[in-house]
Order: sequence, then structure tokens, then C-alpha cells
Amino acid sequence: MDLNPFPRGDNMAGPREIAVSAVNAVLTGDVYSDTILDILFSKEETPAKNLTKYLTKKDKALTTEITYGVLRNLSRIDFILSHFSKRTLKAVDDKVLNILRVALYQIVFLDKVPSYAAVNEAVELAAIFGKRSAGSFINGVLRSALRSLDTVKYPSEKKDPASFLSTFYSLPRWLAHFFIDTFGYEKAAIIAESYVQRPSITIRTNIMRRSREELLEILIERGFDASPTLYSPHGIMVAGGGALSKDELFLNGDFTIQDEVSQLIPLILDPKPKMKVLDLCAAPGIKGSYISELMGDTGVVVSVDKIGGRAKMIVENAKRLGINSLQTVTADVLSAPFKTTEGFDLVLIDPPCSGLGTLRRNPEIKWRIEKQDIDILINLQQEFLKSATAYVRKGGALVYCTCTINPAEGIEIVDDFVANHPNFSLEDVSPYLKVGTEKLVSGGNLFTPPYAFKDDVTHASDGPCGPDGFFAARMKRDG
Repeated sequence: MDLNPFPRGDNMAGPREIAVSAVNAVLTGDVYSDTILDILFSKEETPAKNLTKYLTKKDKALTTEITYGVLRNLSRIDFILSHFSKRTLKAVDDKVLNILRVALYQIVFLDKVPSYAAVNEAVELAAIFGKRSAGSFINGVLRSALRSLDTVKYPSEKKDPASFLSTFYSLPRWLAHFFIDTFGYEKAAIIAESYVQRPSITIRTNIMRRSREELLEILIERGFDASPTLYSPHGIMVAGGGALSKDELFLNGDFTIQDEVSQLIPLILDPKPKMKVLDLCAAPGIKGSYISELMGDTGVVVSVDKIGGRAKMIVENAKRLGINSLQTVTADVLSAPFKTTEGFDLVLIDPPCSGLGTLRRNPEIKWRIEKQDIDILINLQQEFLKSATAYVRKGGALVYCTCTINPAEGIEIVDDFVANHPNFSLEDVSPYLKVGTEKLVSGGNLFTPPYAFKDDVTHASDGPCGPDGFFAARMKRDG
């Protein structure tokens, strides 16, 4: 990965230039949006540091908003650009196209950014990125768009619903068809709309350090717009908390950044003090650390991940939170990484999945994944779940979870597993969740597609989407 993606060597890189570089890195490489932004905003000694060290918090927020906004709304942006460009977009240079995308996103979606400023800076960026000759083309396309945006006609929602969702809500065509075929059009439309919304920022209180109420009070005193989560007993929603990972409270281990529904997975596992727990596919250790906290840092949590660098993240996260009961093992779950005669009281398996429940936070996923990739993942998930059974003691429990709303990666995997493993039986997850979480449970399993939250006033700031989309099932080993 190029850690210095900027075209000039001075200290004047602004939010839009950085956003163009970030979008270009994501769409032309295999880097993820959060990774490239973390690198660009890092205080560490990287080549990019010298170009971004003068950015204010407001600048960084704008860079983040534009980067994610372009990636979430890519199809719609390109549809509009195609309407006003005399060239096909495939014929346009990548950097020039991403300059256009960044500018048009501001024009269409950001009310506080003057349109003329977006156009003028786009022309300037062409020169900065060594594309000065494209300046007139960029200027012409954007000014035409400014004059005639209301002439853009999207596909008919009634006559061609899949094309409408694909274009207006920026989904690959196959994924638009998939959502319609799986959930019906009404629910598919809610899902599609939710995935162009900004996700909420949710944190989890380190209950070994302080109570949620205490942390909430501190955050409010420090100027954060914070409120308790509706479903997680230890979660807090924080509006405008883009710099939370740099905050002193985070660095000191008072909280962890974690989606609200993700916080429910360890509650469904239901760890008790001094239990022996196995966390498979564990990096970066967010759920495992919560398991340790719920046990009061007693017993042991063994966290397994295949990649050494990711296993290191587990160690670092546990150290930040002051956790001593968490151990890490770098190994492939499918290769029987260790033997145990007694087994574990609880096993959590969180295998690789399509991530279709997290497209607001990881919008690049929808531009990379293909239907055949999901078929491969399903086979892997079946193997991971089967491997996990070897570590559950008699009378113990196994929780399978994925951050996707695809039934083939959730309930269908579990139903097939239980049918072929008579010594495991499904348990209703409801008793492990607080009162008021009924809408999160389907058929006894945790399932949180965006349409479950369409009438949820508490998450109104998220649009019709609420927390991320997860599936989780709890199975007891009977013999």
C-alpha cells in the first residue's frame, strides 16, 4: 500500500485532496476505507503524516464524510456524471473520475459546502494530481450538473425496481436482485436506503472500570452528544464522535468502540465468573474483551485467530482495557489448533462472512463481493462451525454469529448443523437479552436486518436502519 498517496510534497493537503486520494486507493486497490483514513490521520511517523498534520478536527470530519459518502453512493454519483459527461466513465482516467465523484458528492449531498467551491477546487485538484489538461472537462461536467440536476431521471421504481434500487441507492445489480428475491421489494428498499445512511457511533462501557451512567455523565460534561443505547445495557450512542479512538478515555480503557448489536453477542453467550471460554476467529478481540469484562476478568478467554498481526491486535486491545484473563493463540481454526480433554464451557465462532450487515461502515464491500464469493464463504462457515464443536464440553454452549443479513449464512447454516448434530440443540436467545429486544429475535435467534428498526425513534438519527445487521444462534451441547 502506498502510504504517501498525495501528488505533492508540501504540507497543504486539504480535505478534498485527501478524500480523492482515499477514494482512489479504495477503488483501485484492495485497501479498506477505515484503514486508509487511519493511515492518513495517524500521528505516527508515516510519509502521509507530513501532508495531514495541519488538518483540524473539522477537516478530518469532512474528509471522512466525503470518502464514505462517495463509496456509499457510488452508483448514483456515476449515474449523474454519465448524464452530463460526453465521455463514457470507463474512458475517464481514474484520478479524474474520483475528483468528479468527490465534487459531485458535495454538490448533491452536502448542503453546507457551496457548489461553486466544490467545482473550483475540483479544477484545482486536476492540476495537483497532474491532470491539468482535464480541468476544462471537469469544469464542464460539474457546471452542467449544477445547471440541470433536476433533469436526471432515475429508473422507474414501479417498472424496474431492481434498477431503481441499484441506481438510486447504489447497490450492485446482483445485490439489488438478491435483496428483492430474499426479502421482497418493500423490505429490500428499506435495506437499500439504510445502506447509504451514516451509521451511528456506539461505544461499550468497560464495566470493570466504571458504570455506563458514570461514563455517560463524563462524556456529556466533555461536550459529547451522548445517550444510552436502547438494546445493549452497557452501550452509549455518541453523535459526532469521529475522534473517539484518539480520546483520552478510550486510550485509558474506559470504553471500546463497538456496534450496539455486536455488543449483544457476548450477552447471548452468557459467560459467568471463572468460566473457560473459547473465542474463535477472534480478531480484533472486541467481543472477547467484553466476555472477559462480563466475567470480571476471572476464568480464562482463549482468543484464536489465523493471522499473527490480527492476533497482536487482540493483545493490544486487552492491555488497553486492563484485561489479564484473555490469552491469544495464532492458528487456523480448521486445523485443530490445540487439544483439550475437558473442553470449554462456552465457545463463540464468528467466521468470515459477506459482511452484508455492515455496508454503511464498510461500503467498499458491496463493490468487491460477488455472488460466487458468498457461495465459497458458506462452505467455509459450515466447516468452521463443525470444527468448533470439538471444543464444547458436555452441557456447554456454542454461539455462532455473522455480521450479515443473508439467511444462507445464518439460519440456514445453523438449521443444517443442528439437523446433522443431534447432540446440539438450539436455544432461544431471548432470555439472555433485556426486555424490549423482541424485535431483534426471529425464530429464537438474533437477527437484525435494517427493516427491524424502521419505526425505531431512538435510532432516528440513523435513518431507517438502526444498528448493524447481525445473526446469532445459541446451541447447547446435550451429550
